[in-house]
Amino acid sequence: MMGCLFPGEMREIGEEIEKYAMGLQEIRLRVNSPVFLLQDGMERKLMKRIISREDIGRLFAHLCNHSMYAYEDEIRQGFLTTPEGHRIGLSGTVVLDSNGQIRTLKYVQAMNIRIAHEVKGVADQVLPYLYETGHFQNTLLLSAPGGGKTTLLRDLIRVISDGNRFDRGRNVSVIDERLELSGAIRGISQNDLGMRTDLLAGCPKMAGMELLIRSMRPEVLAVDELGRLEELECLGKACACGIHVLATAHGASLEDFFYRFREYIGMEYLFQRVLVLENCNNHFGVKGCFRKNELGNDWVLM
Repeated sequence: MMGCLFPGEMREIGEEIEKYAMGLQEIRLRVNSPVFLLQDGMERKLMKRIISREDIGRLFAHLCNHSMYAYEDEIRQGFLTTPEGHRIGLSGTVVLDSNGQIRTLKYVQAMNIRIAHEVKGVADQVLPYLYETGHFQNTLLLSAPGGGKTTLLRDLIRVISDGNRFDRGRNVSVIDERLELSGAIRGISQNDLGMRTDLLAGCPKMAGMELLIRSMRPEVLAVDELGRLEELECLGKACACGIHVLATAHGASLEDFFYRFREYIGMEYLFQRVLVLENCNNHFGVKGCFRKNELGNDWVLM
């Protein structure tokens, strides 16, 4: 399976990596360095071959199907996506346009192949916390990097879209700015996001939310990795239109997140559930699920 990621001249690297396929999370390749793997949270170093600049060039061309022009939008954002949904982060020399914006990358010298892990069923354990009298509650998923929030978000989108034991299937609109949720190729999701899901791939979150609210009439709006005050404000507008929201953000605790976005005056009305996740032996676990108290002025553990 890993062999197909590499061109013929590097196929032996893929065959060696295949031995560690179980639990494989990342493959890191750097010019003049050995290959490093992240497997079940542990780093492994492969000494079979030192990566050369020519290796990176061949791999880059192979992953672009020898047509870098077709992938220029992704390259400009610093990544590629394979048909299997794996995301390849890129680093190298940035080329700027006349406005100082990133136009492309050249002289790529390092790649981080993040192995896609679509895990169906992980949402089942948290669904009872996210519904009240048959209605989905506006939900925020919090965790530190690697805590499993994107994996959980992907599966929640699927079960909300397809329907579950708490509610019928709902129309879900997803903004997938960096293609981590969908692994989309030419706009088609490589992961199962549900049969009532409308995907907007590769679009900045702010513009994407406004577009989908106007055009697709979602019942649930889903977005990964909130990071700006303006994005919260846009979610607030969605809620004012009667749309439910499902989002993730970096944060080790509920207090950490609310402190970072303390300037948003509508925060106390935006989310009805907050799940704080943690990494437990390379699998996500729920550290705490919070809801508003009866007065609506504080958060309590469920």
